[in-house]
Amino acid sequence: RHGANTYVFKLSCFLVNVQEKGELETLLKTIKTKPSVYADCLYKWKECVKNHFNSETEIKNDKIISDKDFDKFWLSNYIRFDTCTSYEKKQAFRKCSLYNFDYVLLNKKDIFDFDHPVLDTLKRYLYFVSNSNN
Repeated sequence: RHGANTYVFKLSCFLVNVQEKGELETLLKTIKTKPSVYADCLYKWKECVKNHFNSETEIKNDKIISDKDFDKFWLSNYIRFDTCTSYEKKQAFRKCSLYNFDYVLLNKKDIFDFDHPVLDTLKRYLYFVSNSNN
């Protein structure tokens, strides 16, 4: 609070993407470190769905999977099937899902490369924001 009826606050925004495409899911997909056999098989699934609905011209536009939805699905499968141990899979909702992503980030730090060059602009932005006094 600044004065009787005046408030001062900072507002900042950083749009996360990879080469001007995608969002956070795309970024995480780019910096993954583990083999992604299960998640990568989803590309064939997406192609199959697209081919199936292309033959049905009336509904094809309603059923095509967006890149954002696909990247979310890919990331979910990468975490659950490509990086979780059989023990963790017994508690998949808690240990292998986007719903508890904080657990994943704290306990599976090796599944993403946080030194990847694609993160450089985000790191510079966060440094700038955290060190600005205005």
